[in-house]
Amino acid sequence: FCPRSRRGKCAVILVPSLPKHDRNSSGLRIHCVLKAISSYFDSIHLVHHAIGEDDPVYKRTYPTNLYCHYIPFKDGKAEKFLASMQPEILFVTDLFDPQYIQKCAGIIKTTKSEFRDCFVILDTMDCHWKKYVRKAQTSASQEDWNAAWRYLELEKELYPEANLLTVVTAEDGEDIIFSIPETPKTAVLPNCYTLSPRPPSLDKTSDLCFVGPATVNHNLDAMRYMRDEVLPHILSLDANIKVFVIGSSWQLYSQEFTDTPFVFRGHVADLDKELSR
Repeated sequence: FCPRSRRGKCAVILVPSLPKHDRNSSGLRIHCVLKAISSYFDSIHLVHHAIGEDDPVYKRTYPTNLYCHYIPFKDGKAEKFLASMQPEILFVTDLFDPQYIQKCAGIIKTTKSEFRDCFVILDTMDCHWKKYVRKAQTSASQEDWNAAWRYLELEKELYPEANLLTVVTAEDGEDIIFSIPETPKTAVLPNCYTLSPRPPSLDKTSDLCFVGPATVNHNLDAMRYMRDEVLPHILSLDANIKVFVIGSSWQLYSQEFTDTPFVFRGHVADLDKELSR
């Protein structure tokens, strides 16, 4: 989606908060996208509506021609900023929160009505309605069914507004096109992973490791499944084995995992060092 015959002047990226390459796979993915497209534009403007105390740390990892702007998505401030930038590309990513999706829908419609030449790319990050349908089928919760239909309504409203839809997997793209036939063409923009520069040999490692924050519902599901279905088999082979859990917010569920071999490490500064053990 970058200009091929010339260097573009300006691209604007909308994101809920600054991408953090060492926090989760979505942050690393967006971080890699920023690096990949930086050479195609004179300037890239990253617009975010939430701030964190560690934002300055992450800003230092971005390309030099990328500028960060904290703009709350209310009172038309984001629309005014886009009007002043007149971007060739508007890339909207991290579409996971219903309120954020709704705000972005308004911003995109205004931008398209004012700048017909602006190429709009929506980065879905996930097939949300399918995720919640699967959850509802398991939980039998009306709340989960409501969430699934809410996401589908929002996606039906938003996705046809784009010129291009990027998806993490080809399967997600097929599911979206099936449920929303008006969807524009899709392109796969997969997750990115950094390879360890010092992979250990098996005889120098021990125990097991789980990586992921508790705030993501499928991580919590996976931990419960590991505890109930997987660990009994592993412990029958080695009663002393431990499972180190790396990721934030697990302290909220510490009581649920008492008397288990889980060791909660929280967020770590050097994930590669932890995994190398």
